[in-house]
Amino acid sequence: MRQIRSGAVSVCDLTDQQLLDLWDCVRRDDRDVLAALLSRCSDEPGSLILAHNFTTNSAVELTFSGGQGQIAAQGVFDGGTLALNFSVDDGVTWTLLEDDPASSMTEDGSFAFKSMATDASSYRLQLELTGAGGLANINIRVGDNL
Repeated sequence: MRQIRSGAVSVCDLTDQQLLDLWDCVRRDDRDVLAALLSRCSDEPGSLILAHNFTTNSAVELTFSGGQGQIAAQGVFDGGTLALNFSVDDGVTWTLLEDDPASSMTEDGSFAFKSMATDASSYRLQLELTGAGGLANINIRVGDNL
């Protein structure tokens, strides 16, 4: 039986032979998890995880795998503020993710952010539009794995 030692080694740093050995040791039911981890090693650009259009003051939750992401927004803000918020109490209380660098905008633009992964138990992320008039029409895109 092969033995895999735990330590501070990323699966991204394994050689091809080490990856094959690891694949052989992982239970068949858990291979999708390993495949997902390996997909994060790619040098490919990030993936689009959300496309949304805000036309009223509202919020939309994000499912985020953790790490660095980017939000881009264009359109008519009509006095509104688009903010990225987090919650650690399952959505009861929302707080701006970052103050510096800012994780909100009042006009066309984009910003990068860092966050841990969202989970089903308590940690959540949302994009929220507040203070906008009746002419708001903002298209947003959120990407991960940058």
